[in-house]
Amino acid sequence: MQLTRTIVRRFFPFGIAIMAQVGSPQPANAGIPRSPTNDYYTVPFSKNRIRFEAINLSNGYVRLRISGRFQAKNSDRRILVRINGKTADYQTWCSGGEPNIPINEPDPSGIYVGRNAYHQDAVFVTELFISTHIEAGKILGLGQSTFSLSNGFIGNERCTSSFSTFDYLDSLEILVSPDTEIEGSATIEVERP
Repeated sequence: MQLTRTIVRRFFPFGIAIMAQVGSPQPANAGIPRSPTNDYYTVPFSKNRIRFEAINLSNGYVRLRISGRFQAKNSDRRILVRINGKTADYQTWCSGGEPNIPINEPDPSGIYVGRNAYHQDAVFVTELFISTHIEAGKILGLGQSTFSLSNGFIGNERCTSSFSTFDYLDSLEILVSPDTEIEGSATIEVERP
């Protein structure tokens, strides 16, 4: 897709920093070669988070693809995406679940993209589209997740989100509930009009 390559050629060589952990002194992309043909970056989780910084997007799109597995440790674990470090005021809703126990839950602390159920270990995949509209003061999110639980159930969740801000989208942080050790990665792709 030539449009994406042109956008990434202008954008990524000029300073996107991908942090594996908040406050990490070295960007996770330090060993990734910067090339004009890179369409995206893929970064592994460090403990329970990934942080993408220096995105500097006023109007455009971000596509996140997240996959991995985690041990539930007798708890249900949520996956959230936070914008610019903000921890409140999201209008977000996650719905779906597995056929016997549907979920319909809000979470004002981030873009809520899904969770496991029954306190079961899970393998998951998520795709999230984020659209920024600085003139309107909105950042919107639309996503889909699938969780395969260790008890054999499969959950399919959808999320919708709206976040009010006139600030540029500068950072995204992907979080799994505290004290969760996760194996997996996230891929970010940025498009500018």
